[in-house]
Amino acid sequence: LKIADVCSKVPGNAPSDFWEAVQWFRFVHMCLYKESPERPAVPMGALDRMFGPYLEKDLAEGKITLQDAAELLGALWLKTRENEQLVTIKRDHRAAPGTLLPDVTICGMDEFGMEETNTVSWLVLEVMRQTKLSEPTIYIRYHKDLDYEFLQHALECNIEFGGGNPAFLNYQLGTRRYTDRGVPLSDAAYWTASGCLGYHMDRAQHMAGILNLNLPKVFEVMLNDGVDPMTGLRCAPALCKAAELKNYEEVKEAFYTYLDYFMVKQRKFYLLWFGSEEENGPMSSYTAALYYKDTIKYGMGMREGANPYNVCRVHWLGDRGLTDIADDIAGIRYVVDDKKLCTLPELIEIMKNNWEGHEDLRQACLNAPKYGNDDPYVDDIFEELAIKVPELYQKRPDIYSGEKPMLFKGAASGHVVAGKAVGALPNGRTAHEPINDAGTSPGPGCDVNGPTANVNSATVVPVAKEYCGCAHNMKFDRGIVNTTEKIDKLLSLVQVYMKRDGWHIQFNILDNDELRDAKEHPENHKDLCVRVGGYAAYFVDLPWELQDEIISRTAHSF
Repeated sequence: LKIADVCSKVPGNAPSDFWEAVQWFRFVHMCLYKESPERPAVPMGALDRMFGPYLEKDLAEGKITLQDAAELLGALWLKTRENEQLVTIKRDHRAAPGTLLPDVTICGMDEFGMEETNTVSWLVLEVMRQTKLSEPTIYIRYHKDLDYEFLQHALECNIEFGGGNPAFLNYQLGTRRYTDRGVPLSDAAYWTASGCLGYHMDRAQHMAGILNLNLPKVFEVMLNDGVDPMTGLRCAPALCKAAELKNYEEVKEAFYTYLDYFMVKQRKFYLLWFGSEEENGPMSSYTAALYYKDTIKYGMGMREGANPYNVCRVHWLGDRGLTDIADDIAGIRYVVDDKKLCTLPELIEIMKNNWEGHEDLRQACLNAPKYGNDDPYVDDIFEELAIKVPELYQKRPDIYSGEKPMLFKGAASGHVVAGKAVGALPNGRTAHEPINDAGTSPGPGCDVNGPTANVNSATVVPVAKEYCGCAHNMKFDRGIVNTTEKIDKLLSLVQVYMKRDGWHIQFNILDNDELRDAKEHPENHKDLCVRVGGYAAYFVDLPWELQDEIISRTAHSF
């Protein structure tokens, strides 16, 4: 009878209490999925901002208990899991297998600098911890004045949940990206996570971040004078002769030359894609009207002209594999320039044959200094790359808006798919293996100097100042982060990461033995959640290559 009463009121009318607000939201969110069955992400948004006032009023009036409120949120979690998506892509080629990306965002500040954390923020984490569902994924908009006890609670929930929920986003940085482009704080302050790594203002629809250059592939093509050694096809003119490059510095410059060439190609693809998307985009007018008030005001969709800010018409161009390139160049520097174990032409030829008969040289490349260890030998290379690559992207204005392009680093499980297209590389990697995950994460097993060194490398330069989707994955053994003192150390790591202008950090807190057993006996681990790139999923739902890659990530301890 209660359900019938609530459903007779919403969503046709504004909700009057917490129960009605949750039911109102469920109807609208379901409609969004039904209107966009092919859409890979329909975020749930800032539930604490939406539901908080209703819950506080009901609690004050004695109309509801915290237990009842938690039960309703738990029911919403379960109903969200009922959604399905039309998927026509092969399972092992999907960008985000195992999720529909219904992101929930909590905390942050409003436009007046007031804390947005409320009772619903705490409940969201508690429901996440107790239901142990892989989604919705939870994001916390971190800022330096966020309540310390709340942050401790968030990490305690992360430890019990295991698989990277909640993740942390830098509220100040996310807001500043918009205000720096002329958006008033009254709109710039209100943004939520979307997709696996994106984020969007509540006021306007943004373009997607789907066009990501595979940087290790560009590097491989450069070393082979414009030819793809895996297919024998010419991908670019011979812009330089790799055999004539004298040292790793010249290799860097050659890489920039080829990268700029492929950025032009990417730009042309973007021109074709955007034109088709704007003319025939899948988002219905109904969906747009549910999301954005300006679509009703102007009688048209966001992409047709109702977007209130020009910056929101800028497509998110980007890349993946920047940390791989730092390791590749450091590998050449180590074995060719410093140790003189081979010449560059010899190394290129050996890599064409996937190191066959040259395991000793591959081991030397594997033992070269690696990104993620707070080592200037390779971090200086990464710092230069992280400055130069965005400069190349942004020297050409966006074709449609005239704005400086918004940049995006692909993650999710794309590092597995991207790796299949790339042969052996100078970092010691063999052909077809995954490239490094996320935006600033080191290669699996490469970060051996501890979590602080890992974070120092990731923030040696503010990569995320220009790159919107720039996630950082870390893994800890479940038995290591097991005391209040160690939780405080983990919290200090988050604080340092954010203070150094990091954008997106998340933690898998799992045991490798448990992961290996789950791969062998999935029937015993159906509820084991892991963090992949920018989302959590059930480990047993993931392709085996992705399972192996997650197992191989460095498990840190304090």
